[in-house]
Amino acid sequence: MPEGKGPISPLFERLLTMGFAHMAPGRPVAVLTTTSEEDQPRFELPSSWRAAQGASRQELSVSATRLLAQGPLLLVPPWQRHTGTGGRAKRNASHFAYDEVLGACRPANADSVLVVLTPAELWTSESPRAAQLRATLADHWDTLAVLYGTGVIPQIHQSVIVAAAFLKARQTSRPPMKIFRVPHTDEGASVEKDFEVLLQRGGGSTRWGYVVRQLPPTEESLDFDRHHPDVVSQRADLAGFGSLTTLGELYEVVPRINMAADSKWISTEEQPGAVRLLGGRDVLRGGSIALPADESYWVKAPPGCLLQSGDLIVREIHGWNDPPGLIVAEVTEQDLPAAPAHTTIALRSCCLFGCDRCVSAGRG
Repeated sequence: MPEGKGPISPLFERLLTMGFAHMAPGRPVAVLTTTSEEDQPRFELPSSWRAAQGASRQELSVSATRLLAQGPLLLVPPWQRHTGTGGRAKRNASHFAYDEVLGACRPANADSVLVVLTPAELWTSESPRAAQLRATLADHWDTLAVLYGTGVIPQIHQSVIVAAAFLKARQTSRPPMKIFRVPHTDEGASVEKDFEVLLQRGGGSTRWGYVVRQLPPTEESLDFDRHHPDVVSQRADLAGFGSLTTLGELYEVVPRINMAADSKWISTEEQPGAVRLLGGRDVLRGGSIALPADESYWVKAPPGCLLQSGDLIVREIHGWNDPPGLIVAEVTEQDLPAAPAHTTIALRSCCLFGCDRCVSAGRG
């Protein structure tokens, strides 16, 4: 089968097969919904895998538990995002269709192994919704491994990060967890060998993965860079320089404008009171903010969303091949008036607010 023409990435398929062979010998049974809901990934199963199709979303959890009694299972729940209606808070309270499916999945027995294929946000997002779902899953399952990759399903955008999480019926004590990121490389054999080595290891790291022995709280993000041994070591080194504090102790977050939920505020440059909307691409690597361009957006922002000179604005979204570290710029007078878009994080030094904690610390 030519590379890139298969039902899923051939390399990702081989890595899944290796994971199954190591954690639950036996060919997986794949379950997919057959509804016509939007955004559901459409792909054919590898011909060597047994398929069980036809379950509706409402029946998917029950079907998964029933099939787990027959052996290891690959579950591809629906991926649709549902957004609430009503006030602004409700509009922003979106969730995914797989929330209810995965939250209701239960092992069939103590040896049940379930692999779920979802967008990576389930495992990396720090939103209360995703954190709660991870905690709910941990009530019934141990996470043995999380495998991240892009370009996994040809029918969805190549930049979408997909995660395959290997779950096993919860044991008395949580086993170490393996995290692996499939690189963009033609060295498929090297990637497979690296994954094979990782599967055998009880600690440390390989070229593209690592073992988490000191397991984080079940609700914590499993972003690839968060728990890498090198990052953990750097945190320990930094601790030796003195006391640590969180960004929340030093900065306030400036409210952002969501271009979908707050579309009523979208305007044009010519409209009185319109200000420029700064998105992630406006934050340049050199630490400055790009000049306005024809494709810039303009909004009539409420006062609470307006940026001030000295604010820091950070790109929220990073590309797969971006170098490590934050991409951040300081807002200057020449960048104003402006407001931050939802693709950024805007921070304002607490002492600009004259808050009690800054005053008591001598910063106000």
